[in-house]
Amino acid sequence: MLTAYRAGWAAFAAAAKAADPAAPGLTATMVDPLLHSVIAQLVREKYEGSVVKGDVTLNPRVASIAGGTATVMDCTFDASEFVYKANGTPVPPDTTPHPSGVRSTLVEVNGVWKVKDQTNDPGACSAT
Repeated sequence: MLTAYRAGWAAFAAAAKAADPAAPGLTATMVDPLLHSVIAQLVREKYEGSVVKGDVTLNPRVASIAGGTATVMDCTFDASEFVYKANGTPVPPDTTPHPSGVRSTLVEVNGVWKVKDQTNDPGACSAT
């Protein structure tokens, strides 16, 4: 399950660095509503001419599993930012690297775990 969680982040990072809302890794690792939200964000960023620079370090842990649904808590360290592809300047608002708590819901779809939802959760960092 944590492999599926990490794969979802990797798919987003690859798509965001390439400004590719049609990247096949997205549909392979995510389902709606997160999939729809991520694609919409990437379409917007592509239209604005921006890409992601930098990385997010993951520290996930499984908080619960019940049937085909799991919750993963993660205290990430986010050193990524959107920058304009043409000149490399940061897209406002400019952010500095920071820890960020994330709560993710994964669901099992035809025997494959996929990320369904992600929300900010400051408690994810206090629980590690």
